[in-house]
Parts: sequence; structure tokens; C-alpha cells
Amino acid sequence: MMRWLAQRGTKVVLAANERPTLNDMTIQDVAEWWPRILAMEPSFASLPIQRVSTGTGEPLIDLMKVSDELNAAAKDADC
Repeated sequence: MMRWLAQRGTKVVLAANERPTLNDMTIQDVAEWWPRILAMEPSFASLPIQRVSTGTGEPLIDLMKVSDELNAAAKDADC
């Protein structure tokens, strides 16, 4: 879905938790896996996909407590 949206000009923000929660990947996991993903799917490198931390580690994200990085990445997001 990220590729589909990004290929159509949508800026995609891939947000991952800062701390482990349930079965979710952390932002550190995403950073570790991203080069492997690009090796298997090089087209992702040219797409507008930004990876940011939510700043949280809870299974339900309290949007009042997300990271400044995520707020900045989402400031122009459609509602």
C-alpha cells in the first residue's frame, strides 16, 4: 500500500514505536530492515517514504503524546 500511494504522489510517513509493543516493529527495527527491503525492492528508494518514530511504546497511541518528529512529518497530512 505504501508503494501504491507513494507512486501516485502521496508523501508516505511510516511511523513505528520507539519502544517494543506487542508484535510491532520499533523504529530501530525499521532502520535495521530498511536496507534489506531496498535490496529486494529498489524502487522504494526513489519514493517519498519517510520513516519516523512515534515517540511512544504503548499499543494504543495517545496522539497528544507523540514525538515532535511525527508531528512535523504529519503537519500537512489530510484529515
